[in-house]
Amino acid sequence: MLAVGFCLLVYLAIGATCTGVALGNGPSLVLKADGKVVAAGKPVFGTLRFGPCGTFKFSGKLTANRRPTDSAKFTSTEGGGGGCGEGGPIITGSIDSIKLTAAGRFNVAGQLVYRTTLEPCEYALDALSGGFAIPGPTEATVSGVGKLMGKSGPGCPATTTIEYPEATLDDGATGEPFEAEI
Repeated sequence: MLAVGFCLLVYLAIGATCTGVALGNGPSLVLKADGKVVAAGKPVFGTLRFGPCGTFKFSGKLTANRRPTDSAKFTSTEGGGGGCGEGGPIITGSIDSIKLTAAGRFNVAGQLVYRTTLEPCEYALDALSGGFAIPGPTEATVSGVGKLMGKSGPGCPATTTIEYPEATLDDGATGEPFEAEI
C-alpha cells in the first residue's frame, strides 16, 4: 500500500506515473523492445541451446509484462538435440512456457526427454532455471534435474543434472532478446 501512496504522491506532485511497482506485490519486471514497453499478446520466440547437442526453437505470445513475473506461452517447438558425438545425449520434447521474475530468475517449462547413448538412460525433464541480469537482455544459462524414466538400463542413476543449456526470450519481430528492467 505504501508503494501505491508513493505513486499517487509522485503523480500529484509532478504528473509522472510510476512504473516498476506492482500494487502490493513488490517491483515489476518490464520487458522492452527498441526502447518501448512490449504489450502482452506480442509474438515471441524462445531458444534453448544444448551446445553442439542441439537447439530447440519455439514460438508463441507474451502473456504478461510489467508484473513481478512476466511470462510467455508457446504453441510450437521445432528442432531438438542429437548428433553431438559419441555418447552425447539425444534430447526430444517441447517447451510450454518461459517465466521471468523481477528477482532475475529465468524459468523454462516443458516436457523434455534427455537420453544418453553410451549407457541407455532416459530422463524426464520438465523445468530448467537460471539467473539473468537486470537490467539486461532476456538470456540465461539454465540447469535442471532429470528424473529416471522406466525405459532405462539397470546402471542408470535415479537423477541426472543437466547443466549449461542457454535460453533466450526474443522479440518476434526482430529475433533479438528483450531488454529487461525494473
